[in-house]
Amino acid sequence: HPDPVKAKTTYWFATPGDPDLNHPPHVRYCLSRRHTPEWQKSDLALEEFCWPAIKAFYPQLEKSHVVDIVDYTCDDLIYIPVGYVNQIAEVLREQRKERRGLYFAGEYVAGAHTGAACASGRSIAKLIKEHWI
Repeated sequence: HPDPVKAKTTYWFATPGDPDLNHPPHVRYCLSRRHTPEWQKSDLALEEFCWPAIKAFYPQLEKSHVVDIVDYTCDDLIYIPVGYVNQIAEVLREQRKERRGLYFAGEYVAGAHTGAACASGRSIAKLIKEHWI
């Protein structure tokens, strides 16, 4: 691509989120395979390396807006049966309603990517804190 910023990515997008589904707004940016070695040699965290490009696409985005960062480096996604996402969304909505002795988090509710599973754990940890403290 002739634009050097666009040349570093295979895709980027932003979604407004849906509070009813506990889905926060987010920005997704994918570093191109061709530029991955440049990042590996940079000695920077992936989000720091990508931040200038993300800012070029979304100038109003500030680091103070960022609540969580999920890095994953795999193009392969797990198989998700039809209806599973809606079922898990319902479980998470019910879970948010009141404090419990058992909370669901991790790969079963967020997907098998380590970053997503860890983000799910952080989100549920915040919920547990709200419910119990």
